[in-house]
Amino acid sequence: MTQGLLGFLGETENQDVILGWRVNRADLFWRRLFSRMFYYVYQALYHVPVHDPSCPYMLAKKAVVDRLIPELGEMQQGFWWEFIARVHRRRYTILELPVQHRERLAGTTQVYKLAKLPGIGYRHFIALFKIWAQTRSS
Repeated sequence: MTQGLLGFLGETENQDVILGWRVNRADLFWRRLFSRMFYYVYQALYHVPVHDPSCPYMLAKKAVVDRLIPELGEMQQGFWWEFIARVHRRRYTILELPVQHRERLAGTTQVYKLAKLPGIGYRHFIALFKIWAQTRSS
């Protein structure tokens, strides 16, 4: 069963961050493929106990956000990957709840176009290692 806003709000007292997990992801095949490959490298470095660290459906306590804002900025197009890595490295609690992912109703991505993916992927891989080094003592 997927969660909506009420499912997330019901968990805010017990968790620092509540993250969506896009079930039945409705992205194009190549987007899911690249995301999954990146996920394996991400997990090898961070061991974050979540299925979908890039899901933008999230609630976080203000204190967590305030603590992490000064540290963010390594992953320009991958903000959520970086945010969740830093949340985990700081040992904040994370609860992942399933959410229904839907196809776009209009338009196409302006960020993750196929021609831009090699450059974005390269910058993200470099950022993964920078974040790992920055958070080693966290």
